[in-house]
Amino acid sequence: MRKAVVFAMVALVGLMGVASQAEAVAFLQGDIFASVSSGNVKHYRADGSFLETLNIGAGGFTTGMAFDSSGNLYVTGFSASTVAKFDTNGNSLGNFGAGYSTPESIVFDNAGNAYVGNLGNGIRKYDGTGVFQNTVLNTRIDWMDLAADQTTMLFTQEGNAIHTVNVNTGVQGADFASGYGGSQAFALRILSDGGALMADRVNVKRFDAAGNHIQTYDIAGEDSWFALNLNPDGTSFWSGNFSTANLYEFDIASGANTQTLNTGTGGNSLFGVGIFGEPTQGCKDCGGAENPVIPEPSSITLLGSGLFGLLAWSRKRILA
Repeated sequence: MRKAVVFAMVALVGLMGVASQAEAVAFLQGDIFASVSSGNVKHYRADGSFLETLNIGAGGFTTGMAFDSSGNLYVTGFSASTVAKFDTNGNSLGNFGAGYSTPESIVFDNAGNAYVGNLGNGIRKYDGTGVFQNTVLNTRIDWMDLAADQTTMLFTQEGNAIHTVNVNTGVQGADFASGYGGSQAFALRILSDGGALMADRVNVKRFDAAGNHIQTYDIAGEDSWFALNLNPDGTSFWSGNFSTANLYEFDIASGANTQTLNTGTGGNSLFGVGIFGEPTQGCKDCGGAENPVIPEPSSITLLGSGLFGLLAWSRKRILA
């Protein structure tokens, strides 16, 4: 009798283990992660099919995302001043680091260090375990990306320029791009040819390695481009429109819109996009899988700043 009970319990535990594994949703190359409202991140396959909703457990806006060399996902909790961490099956690993003030973006370097861009206390550097190292630059930081030289960080401040800073010395350099007739500079990604893509509210702009504006991407009726990230092949990208919660995939060379995805979260709710396997220049091994270099084709008072500023702008637009 006891043996039968034991065998039954073993069988039950085994079934529970199978069920648990079945519930896990493994990250695959090209998977799309959309930071939305209520502390949520929507997870989709590359073809746009919905998989699951991850939650940082702190509510509010989720914004920037990055993957480390093991494929773990990091999500900035803008409203909660936290950075959440998930493994490659979407399981929560708790919070990473501390001491943030409205963090909006996160990137890694080749050594496994994380740089977190905050509106309230600048670029903060952490080692791979989340231990704070130093403040690189104590000024407002919205979105940022690290160059292949492991030294130059490009960053935006919702103005009409892309700024630079040396992450080793903390000294700001000349702007990477300015005077291009910009609107509000938001998310950006450095390309392997040294150029960059940037969501500039009214459209998405591409710059060459010298900072010259050379191409524009847009969809009729969409004028609050906010999020942006590259696909693993490096020849296409996704950009998100804050006001409509739509995500659009573009071919970099032709500018063609190749796929459209709506998060279903309503207006003024899309704050960031991450792609599993994204080719980041600052961390060649990040993204959760092989990340080859693919050539690109030829506080402060928060009212009126950051995401709150964009929300206010959107409300004005609706009322107008």
